[in-house]
Amino acid sequence: MKLIAIDMDGTLLSTDGSISEGNRDTILEAQRQGNIVSISSGRSLHDAKQILHHAGLECPIITGNGGLSFESDEIIEHHILSAEVLSAMMDLLEKSGLYYEIYTNEGILIRKNGRALLDKEMDAIKDHSSSPELKKATRVIDIQYEQNGLIFVDDYQGIDFTDKGVYKLFVLSFDKEKLEKLRGN
Repeated sequence: MKLIAIDMDGTLLSTDGSISEGNRDTILEAQRQGNIVSISSGRSLHDAKQILHHAGLECPIITGNGGLSFESDEIIEHHILSAEVLSAMMDLLEKSGLYYEIYTNEGILIRKNGRALLDKEMDAIKDHSSSPELKKATRVIDIQYEQNGLIFVDDYQGIDFTDKGVYKLFVLSFDKEKLEKLRGN
């Protein structure tokens, strides 16, 4: 028996975000041979589960960049961010003006005006980027908004995260200066 861990984006998923019939059949054959096929992804649990469901697959899932492990309808490992770390990270991101998402047990929290922030960044890089780079950036944004389990909120401030089990903050920016400044903090 072998453990086969597969990433989703850029590996398992087609350009439309689904698992192709060929990939599905290959996974099922590996499972029939007694191997454990696990999905290991930065995506949220809600998103990974839905993608697998649509493909008719059942696999253990390691998600949120290792923040959460799931098998047989049960969370088997959960590394949540402490209230102190979460607060410090959110304060830093708020001050930097960067777009970010909060991955929780309930789903992915996204600000309602988040897309506008990303569109503003896209406008700022249009003069300095090639058409393929802009297409790729647009696709990256689209992928974020095509995820399953999105919960749109007006603002992150005032949300009680005590029981939400936050396991990941996802930052997206095309502003290299802002990202470098964030890395320096």
